Amino acid sequence: RNVFLHDTGRARALLVDTEPKVLGAVLRDDRHGLFVADNALHEQSGRGNNWAMGYFGPRWRPKKPSRRQEFVLHGGSGNQAPPESDLVERVLRRLRREMDRAPDLEGILILHSLAGGTGSGLGCKLTECIRDLCPTVRICSAVVSAFKTGEIPLQNLNAVLCLSHLQRASDAIVLFSNDEVMALLSEAKQRPIT
Repeated sequence: RNVFLHDTGRARALLVDTEPKVLGAVLRDDRHGLFVADNALHEQSGRGNNWAMGYFGPRWRPKKPSRRQEFVLHGGSGNQAPPESDLVERVLRRLRREMDRAPDLEGILILHSLAGGTGSGLGCKLTECIRDLCPTVRICSAVVSAFKTGEIPLQNLNAVLCLSHLQRASDAIVLFSNDEVMALLSEAKQRPIT
């Protein structure tokens, strides 16, 4: 029995993004029918390469604290997140459905970026929500750092914020360097197949 595939040979996977473009391309290029189209969940707008937009959602805005709240450091500042976004709720509903189909579930692997708003913010928000939903299931976060010469000014801040949340919600974090992965792939392409 394969832990990554259903008996039908299709992936036990959810594909999540805040924009439909990349998911559409993945599903169009899925010649082997590996992914279940219903498990590709998205919204129509990205997160602007901003961790807070990914974590709290696109409609969240900090509230101006009252005079009394100005003295409160935690818990009452008025900047709490709104109820879970529609995308987070849809992902959790779909995850519950997949979990029902996997009675021997021992762990969940979450793969996402550390640089942009969707990968860093939404990725760690989903990890925290999954931890709350499944407190006994092992969670491994496989995260991919940005290229060293990245184009996102906030990428390092996004990564720090994301990792600070993941260390509390994940049982393991595996860090991949985008630069090193690309170098390995380039090297592998040049080797003759024997």
